[in-house]
Amino acid sequence: MPNTIAQIQRTIQSNEVKMVEARKQADLARTTARQQADAGNGMRADVYWQQAQTQEQKEMQLQEENQKLTSELDELQRQVNALEQEKLSESTRHDTEMKRIEDQLSRLRGSGLIL
Repeated sequence: MPNTIAQIQRTIQSNEVKMVEARKQADLARTTARQQADAGNGMRADVYWQQAQTQEQKEMQLQEENQKLTSELDELQRQVNALEQEKLSESTRHDTEMKRIEDQLSRLRGSGLIL
């Protein structure tokens, strides 16, 4: 399970880098589109506007994927925490039982029933 958690964390981080890059590309495409439109190159401006929209869609898809991955990561972490708590509880029960047995042996030794 730790590998799965680590893999999800790496994917989220990678997606964040890709989102920043998509945002930069969209901004650049919008700026270029404005320049082309101002220069009277409407056809070229349209191409750059389309590129900007494509990059914005890519960014949104990455955000959605990260939201799903974050939810999955939260659930996995909840499961890990529950397992760790269960393990701790089991360890505490074991320690309590061992203490009870040791106390019982000590009483039996004290009464002379066992050596």
